[in-house]
Amino acid sequence: MLILSKLADQSTLATTVNQVQVYGATRTRQNFLDPIIKPIIDAGQGPGSNLGEILENLRIASNKLDRFGSYISRPQLPLIPTDN
Repeated sequence: MLILSKLADQSTLATTVNQVQVYGATRTRQNFLDPIIKPIIDAGQGPGSNLGEILENLRIASNKLDRFGSYISRPQLPLIPTDN
């Protein structure tokens, strides 16, 4: 629960997304994944983006991909602190 508490405390911190990988999508067309993944990237690019928004968009994308049963369903979110 310490991790969840720490994430909750930092959910309003400015955050950017630099990469999204969908495991199990080796034969999936990019134009299929783009509308699912794009909201994560968009939420993580603006100066006002925060961890809470990005996590919510990750949850939504993960739920959409879970419906197909072809992708690894446990999202991983490596958090790398910036120098700012």
